[in-house]
Amino acid sequence: MTWRDDVAHTVDGPVRAGWEILDAARSISFTGVIEFPLLPVTRVYLDRGRIYVAERDDHPDLADRLVAAGAVRPDDLARGVITIDGADHLGRLFDRVPSLDRQRVLLALEMLTEETTAWAAAQSVSDAVSHPYRHHPSGVHLWYTAPVETGPSRTAFPPPVAATRPPRRSAPEPARAPTPVPDHTPPTDDAEPTDDAEPAPAPDAEPAPAPDAEPAPAPDAEP
Repeated sequence: MTWRDDVAHTVDGPVRAGWEILDAARSISFTGVIEFPLLPVTRVYLDRGRIYVAERDDHPDLADRLVAAGAVRPDDLARGVITIDGADHLGRLFDRVPSLDRQRVLLALEMLTEETTAWAAAQSVSDAVSHPYRHHPSGVHLWYTAPVETGPSRTAFPPPVAATRPPRRSAPEPARAPTPVPDHTPPTDDAEPTDDAEPAPAPDAEPAPAPDAEPAPAPDAEP
């Protein structure tokens, strides 16, 4: 597949700078590899518009380049690499060797990629071939994806809770009339007599003095 129109021209078309092709690929969030027919042939790998590996045909394998940069030791590489069909796969490197300094390795890869990308961007290119969704055979694009937890440590989400209807509210009962309280107040003497009550007897009068009683003598006055 030849990248044409807004990215590159055919062999018979005008020559364009390599950075124009790279900028066009990044602007459309291209995923795959762009192959520049330079001497040597240069390949730039992108994932959703992000350049993560760039290499030339005269470069050693990526694993050997990381060892040469001092980011990975040979014994760590031997434990972390998975060889499939003669190709060294580095996608599970950090899972297999947890003691590795992830930031150091990523920084070394970024520096190697930046050097080759800058070289390709400065070249004049008349044609560029793209291969959508073809990742680097080392699998290093997996280094930039979120890790997936497996096993017992995986976060367990609570089961969904079935929706329940709120309980119906019954109609309020009518208010009951207050129960009358009996009057236990004792009767008082000031109460007015009724018509049926008998009149109280009059008090006995003191007897009047007898008429023939002599008055008591007055005391003698002093001269």
